[in-house]
Amino acid sequence: MIKVSKKASVSNEFSFNSKYKKPSIIISERLFVLGNKFLLLEEDNGILESSLYLNNRSWFPEILSKKVLKTVEFLEGTTIVIGNASINNYYHWVYQQLSSLLFCKAQLNVDTGAIRVLGPKKNSFIAQYLEFFDDIEYCEVDGSKTYILETGVYSDLLWGDFSYRPTTDIGELMRHFVVEDKNLPKRVYISRGDTPNRRVSNEDQVISLVSKYGFEPVTLTEYSVREQISLFNNVEYVIAPHGAGLTNLIFCNKKANVIELLQDNYLNWCFKFLCQGKGLRYTGLINSTKVLSQDKHKDEIEIDLELLEKSISE
Repeated sequence: MIKVSKKASVSNEFSFNSKYKKPSIIISERLFVLGNKFLLLEEDNGILESSLYLNNRSWFPEILSKKVLKTVEFLEGTTIVIGNASINNYYHWVYQQLSSLLFCKAQLNVDTGAIRVLGPKKNSFIAQYLEFFDDIEYCEVDGSKTYILETGVYSDLLWGDFSYRPTTDIGELMRHFVVEDKNLPKRVYISRGDTPNRRVSNEDQVISLVSKYGFEPVTLTEYSVREQISLFNNVEYVIAPHGAGLTNLIFCNKKANVIELLQDNYLNWCFKFLCQGKGLRYTGLINSTKVLSQDKHKDEIEIDLELLEKSISE
């Protein structure tokens, strides 16, 4: 369900490309991987078009001139490739790269020994997720190298088509990380008070309002990955401005309710489709935006308190 504030400057009509698509696994002999962009090339077919997702095509001439092929590393045996160009974004890591790892492992059905995985360099949240695995050999990509894989395995979950689809398979894959803790709050408001991007200008009023309905304000950067998974796995109702923290909805139970607070000049529906794939009850509230710069991610959103309260009480 989508609701629009009277102060917002968008139409009340929306169309969504939400057709379900089942993911697939691809196994390729002698697969080339450009480490800096995770661009994939096959020896017989050339550049894999879908792997250009989030890539800037302006550096094609550099590829064709083979300047990026100066340092090459050959990896024997089978290697799962899980990277795309958005290597430090929490949403793209969980919903595409991590899910691709789980999907490929399940399809390969490897029973013995650790399988090699070529993925992005570890940051804090990637390192924490990898702690859940004891059966992979994780290789951090070197951005200055091109890798030649004897046998490369990857999934089309890595690319744009699956960013905006209600893919039920991803929710099932994420059961690998379920952590239960019944002592956590059941109703949460996810604050963006810890970031300069897309801040809520009237957040104090929002917190005061939702507190009347039993919601507790939560700042996700204060939680470990394991704690965030546990929080969302046990939660019954989530209210949050649009942001990467809502990626954790993938860990919710099917009975959970979600209200996403959107700004009228930046309508990104990835979490609507995530909820659709999970079977969660979703409401998107489109609010007016205070433009502060040419970058819409720096703008502020003013929440329509009347519309929010009406949505909670329905």
